[in-house]
Amino acid sequence: MFSSRASEKNIAEADRVPTKQACTLIFAIWPKYIEAFAISTQPKTMLERRSNMKFLIGLLMISLPTLVYAGHHEDGKINKAAKSGQLMVVYHWPCENLELGLKLLNEMITYESDASPYPYSAVSAVHEDGALASIDVHSSTESFEKAAEWQNKDSEWQRLFMGMAGACGSADDLTAKILNVR
Repeated sequence: MFSSRASEKNIAEADRVPTKQACTLIFAIWPKYIEAFAISTQPKTMLERRSNMKFLIGLLMISLPTLVYAGHHEDGKINKAAKSGQLMVVYHWPCENLELGLKLLNEMITYESDASPYPYSAVSAVHEDGALASIDVHSSTESFEKAAEWQNKDSEWQRLFMGMAGACGSADDLTAKILNVR
């Protein structure tokens, strides 16, 4: 469609839209910027101008790292799923009512992230065979064991698990693969 690489580059640059955070930052700074540098009929003391300049320099120093890292994900790279020494657990559960199972699993993941004294990350998924899946990343084997012990004792977690068993069928069909990341 385009005959030159330059026009393709210009189109690609035109597609970049400022993020909500960048716009919020601009509108937050703008009144102070105008106040600090605008020519007014009211004389400003040197102390007022110095104070405004300190504010702007401080704001710039705080916001520059944010602006530098904005768009870091746009290079097409995906972060590693886990680091060496961590434990990945991949759960697989054939589920009769997949939509309800996913809803309950997502509710369980949200609950775990707030309530578990042993932090770990978890994400819900659907396996290629249509089964319900969950992928958990624990910092270590010990952390995984402590989290499992907490789950066995926590009544809300057990209620959510029983709801998933009701939606998916027998808990005996739930399998897990444990991977030690190296």
